[in-house]
Amino acid sequence: MNRDESMAVLHDPSKYASEVRSDEATAKQLGITGAPFFVIDRKYAISGAQPTEVFLKLLTKHPNKYW
Repeated sequence: MNRDESMAVLHDPSKYASEVRSDEATAKQLGITGAPFFVIDRKYAISGAQPTEVFLKLLTKHPNKYW
């Protein structure tokens, strides 16, 4: 978020409420109960703070059109 977007949220805390509620619903559907939690390509999940190697292994083992 840039400065102007941040200031807009400070003046209207509900500005992104629908997006947050949508993310919360998705997390609930996926069984996510903590942070950090990463969902990659809506197929692969990485829970908790992980070393870079964990991400590299997943991205190398399951390449797609985005990487």
